Amino acid sequence: MPPNSKFVISYQVRPDNVRRLKNPNDFGDSFYALCNVEEIANKRDLPLEKTNPREQKLTTAVAKDIASSLRRRDGKFHMLNRGITLSVAEADYDNKKEALRLVFDDEDVHGIIDGGHTYRIIRQVVSSPDEWTVCPDSADETKPQFVRLEVLTGLDRNLIIDLAETRNTSVQVDDRSLLNLAHKFIWLKEELRDWSDVIQYKMFGPEPFSVRDVIALMTLFNVEKYNEKNHPLDAYVSKARVLSTFEDNAADYEALRPVLRDILQMYDFIRYYARDQYNSEGDGGRFLRLSFVDQRRKTTLHFWKGPVGRDEKINYYIPDGVVYPVLASLRFLLKKTDSGLTWKVSDLRQFWLRFGGSLWRIAFDTCRGLGANPNAAGKNGNLWLQLHDRVKAAYVELLGVDMDRTVNTNGHQPEAMRTQGGRDA
Repeated sequence: MPPNSKFVISYQVRPDNVRRLKNPNDFGDSFYALCNVEEIANKRDLPLEKTNPREQKLTTAVAKDIASSLRRRDGKFHMLNRGITLSVAEADYDNKKEALRLVFDDEDVHGIIDGGHTYRIIRQVVSSPDEWTVCPDSADETKPQFVRLEVLTGLDRNLIIDLAETRNTSVQVDDRSLLNLAHKFIWLKEELRDWSDVIQYKMFGPEPFSVRDVIALMTLFNVEKYNEKNHPLDAYVSKARVLSTFEDNAADYEALRPVLRDILQMYDFIRYYARDQYNSEGDGGRFLRLSFVDQRRKTTLHFWKGPVGRDEKINYYIPDGVVYPVLASLRFLLKKTDSGLTWKVSDLRQFWLRFGGSLWRIAFDTCRGLGANPNAAGKNGNLWLQLHDRVKAAYVELLGVDMDRTVNTNGHQPEAMRTQGGRDA
């Protein structure tokens, strides 16, 4: 569905199973409905590629549990499942026809935000005669299955990005994993004790930065699993999946301990300089004209305190779908030594200040070419590869021919940024 390709879907929903809520802040109204799964299965496909950052893998244990619950035909599916969240251009309910009418006209902002697995499983199971005929012992006990729909109107692209990222990092499997993995965070807590007031290790804690995100950032630098041809898209696509990887490959992650603080600080550092670096690449100071950069949302730097060593906020937000591939490109600069992992360059920040502008240029231009959709950028393997290759080329430019020698990057910092490039205290 290209942008502005409008279509309408109507689902039969009984009046007592649908409610309309007016948004008190005028962001658009919401509808909440219980819809028969056969309605969902028998109507045309709903878009989700551009609005949902996670791939739908239907072979996982969680996906199989969803399918099993659906096949029971016991009428309880809507109580056991979180349902499907949709963004639409328009929504209305016709009481006479008992129809919930949904209008879609832009694939970048209209489609499934959360519940993609549930949707795919409903389509697969209900549309299959072999699977949907699996019933209880007596046909008289079979009850219709319903799924919860949350329908949101009036959302713009930036809010879609926020919702997609938030909804897809708070799934139940993640929360259960956090509780199950709590005893495996001991070494992380020790290494990151300076940020104990920042990192949230348990559900509903007051700290602002989830350990899930710490593990996702570590995954970007997992040199045991990823190489020049295989890149860590999972870190962005599914944070539930990287939690499982952390659990199953604990040694690979603990090997990152010598560089872990650098990784977290670089996550802040590269975002802090993104505007100046991108503008210095010759775009005429148009960073804030990038539609996927949210100028209304500030970014708090949790791990790097800024060039003057104090708490910093930057007056824009770059979605992780763009940031993660850029940061992951620095994985090339890691090398193994007898004493553990270290960097191939003497000063990682100096390296970034010299070459980071070209990396942001690649990432932002690619994102614009994908319809200014950061979710699509985060899932674009070619972008991850191109950024990785650019760091490799930059390293070779500094190094010459010796691929194992540590490169001294001092003295290569651009003049315009030398006053802002000092390390934090």
